Formats: sequence, structure tokens, C-alpha cells
Amino acid sequence: MKPRNTRPRRPFRKEEKYFVGRNIRAREVRCIDAEGNHSVLPIQKALDLAEEQELDLVQISSGSREEVPTCKILDYSKFKYEQSKKDKAAKKKQRENAVKIKEIKFRPSTGDNDLKTKAKHAQEFIDDGHRLKVTIIFRGREMAYKNVARETLDTFVGYLNGAICESDRSMSGRFMSVMISKKTESTESTESTESTESTA
Repeated sequence: MKPRNTRPRRPFRKEEKYFVGRNIRAREVRCIDAEGNHSVLPIQKALDLAEEQELDLVQISSGSREEVPTCKILDYSKFKYEQSKKDKAAKKKQRENAVKIKEIKFRPSTGDNDLKTKAKHAQEFIDDGHRLKVTIIFRGREMAYKNVARETLDTFVGYLNGAICESDRSMSGRFMSVMISKKTESTESTESTESTESTA
């Protein structure tokens, strides 16, 4: 048997996002003190200034080739905590705003009660702002009854409130599908304009 590796594993260390204190590699930095004053200083002088104020020197901008990096004198622990809160809030907002595609499947011969049950779930998806893909699956000889499938699909869509079909029904192999999304104010205004023009 191959002998086990008995060397202790190195503890996982999360890589820091910012250079702090003597980890800053620049010779000169644009230093912003706790009062908001800023000036270009040699790195050692900026470190001494941070030490005098009993705070940390944190590099917040790398700068370009022509410009020196920007550093700020602050409480790094507090700064990390505030940044963590901001990052979590941004990720939460991104997740909330992300539009997901949900899918509902049924057969051409699906009964009315089952359609209503599936439509209830579909309505929840649409109300949450998600796009919905409705798919009818054909099996065996059901391919000969596409007209029945269209009627079933139309019946299902009719059970949904505040929804609109993004496109016409499409066939792909043994699947008939349509994309449905929540009806927006712009969609409603477009429909009302079209109906006015057709009346005129």
C-alpha cells in the first residue's frame, strides 16, 4: 500500500481583496486621511500617518501606469464589515431581479381539472415575474391530434391572468411549446393602440 501523506495541510486562507499596510507595493500613493484630505506621499510616510492615527492604510484603487494608487486611512475591520454588507445586499438584489424561466408540461389529452391545477402554479410563477415555458408532450399516435393540443394549450393560457404569449406556438419534434410572460404596462398600451387603429 502507498503510505499516507502525513504532512499537515495548510489552512485555507481567503485571499484579501485589498492591500493593507506593508502589503502595499507602490513606492508612492495618493493618501486620503480620515478627514478626507488627500495628497501624494511616499509609502512609508503614508504608513507612519496611519500609525499615528491608530488606523490602517488600505489601497482602494490600483491606479494606472501614469497614476499612483489611491490609499485610504481607515479602520480596516469596520471597512471590511461595511463592504461585506454592501456585497450581500447587491447579490440579494441581483437574485431578486433575475428572471428565471419556469416550465409547465402536460399532454394533449390532459383534463380540465389538471389544467386548472397546473395553471394555478403557472400563475404564481408569472406573478413573481418569471417567464414561463408551456410545453405539450406528444406520445405515440397523439402526433395526429395537433389541433386538439392547440385547443388544450389555448384553454390553459385562458386560465392565466395578466399574461401574454411572447410568440406563436412552435413545434420541435414531439413537443409543442410557447413562451409566456407577465403583461407589462408597455404591452397593454401597445395593445390598446393597435385596437384603436383597427377600429379607426
